[in-house]
Amino acid sequence: MRKILSGLFAFCGAGLALMMQVGPHDAATNFCNWMPFWQTCRQFLPDWFDRWGWILPAFLFCIALIVLFFPLAARLFQRSEERPQPDWPISDAIDYIVNDSTAVLKQPREPWVEEYGPAKGRRLIEKGVEHSDALNKVNNELISGALRIWGHREMPSHMAYQFETLLREISKSYWEHWALDPLMCFHNTKIRSQTVLIPGHGSTENGYSGLMLCKKQVHVFWPYKSIWQRLKDRIVRKPRITYWELPSTESLPPMPAPSGAATHAMPDISLTEAYFLLDSAAPFLHFQDQLYQGLVEGRINAWGRLSQSKNAWGKLGPEISIPHDYWTNSALDWITIKGGTERTKPGNGKLEYQKVRFNGDQIRQLASGFNKQG
Repeated sequence: MRKILSGLFAFCGAGLALMMQVGPHDAATNFCNWMPFWQTCRQFLPDWFDRWGWILPAFLFCIALIVLFFPLAARLFQRSEERPQPDWPISDAIDYIVNDSTAVLKQPREPWVEEYGPAKGRRLIEKGVEHSDALNKVNNELISGALRIWGHREMPSHMAYQFETLLREISKSYWEHWALDPLMCFHNTKIRSQTVLIPGHGSTENGYSGLMLCKKQVHVFWPYKSIWQRLKDRIVRKPRITYWELPSTESLPPMPAPSGAATHAMPDISLTEAYFLLDSAAPFLHFQDQLYQGLVEGRINAWGRLSQSKNAWGKLGPEISIPHDYWTNSALDWITIKGGTERTKPGNGKLEYQKVRFNGDQIRQLASGFNKQG
C-alpha cells in the first residue's frame, strides 16, 4: 500500500511537471479549460502562481519520497537506547507466522490410509505441519542469537510445575541443550514448561514457561503479507490455520471413573498407542491434565521398566507398576512417543521408567468421556 501511494504521488507530480514545461500560467489555464466551470477556475488563480507554480510538483515528489522511505528511515534513526521488549506470547507469534506473514512453510501431505501400526486401515490427515515448521524457524533464530526471548524459569521444588514470577531473558547458550517444546509452545501457558531438554543432552538449567518474544523483531524476520493478499484471504473467507482448539481450563470435564478396580487392570497398550487414542478425542493439553490427575489419584495405572542408570541407553529392569506418588513431581516425556523409548521425565532425583504402558480399557474410558463432552 505504501508503494502504491508513493507511485500515485510521483505520477501526479510528473504530470504537473510536464504541464509546467509550457509555463505555469499556460499550464493552469489549460487545466481550467478542461473544467466545466473554467471561468470560475481562472478567476481564482492567485497572482503569484506564474512565479511559484513549480512548487506544487516538487511538493508532490517530496510526499512520494517520504511515503516510500519513511519506514526505512524510522528504522535507521531509531533511538539506540530503545531495546526489544517482551510483548508477544510465543503462541501468538507462531500463529502470526503461519497465518499472516510471508514465511514459506512446509505444507501437509494429502490424506492417506495408514498401512502399519496402531492406526492401520484408518484414514489419516496431517495437522500442525505449518505450526511445527514455524516453530523450527523460531528455534533456529534463537540458536543463532538473532532473536531474543524471555520466560519464567522453573523452580526446583517437591511440587511439579512451579515457576518464578520474574520474567528473565534466556541466553543464547541455553539453546545448546534445550529446544522449544513442540506441543506446549502452541498455547499461551504459564503452568507448563514450554522448553524441553534435547534427548541425550545433560544440563543444570531448568525449563521455562510463559515464553515471550518481541513483536518488532518477529516482524523483521517474517514480514506481514501484502495488503492485497490479506484482502484476498478475507474476500474468499480463508479460515485461519490452527494447531488445535484448546478449551478453557475452567471448563475441563470431570475425570471419568474407570470401570472396575484399577488394581486389577493389566498393561496392554504402549504410551504411543495411548496418545493416539486420547489425541483423537481431545486436545493435548486437555487430556494431559486429566490423565495426570487420574495417575496421581490412582484411577489410572501405568507400568514401565525402571532404568538402572541415568543413561538413557542403560540396562532396564523388569516391567513393574509405577507408584501413584511418582507422578506428584514427575511427568510423561511425550517427545519420546514413536521413538522406541517412551519414557518418563523424573523429578527430585528419581529414576526414569522406559517402555511405559497403560491399560487400554482405562484409556478408552477416559477418551469416551471426552467424546461425550464434545
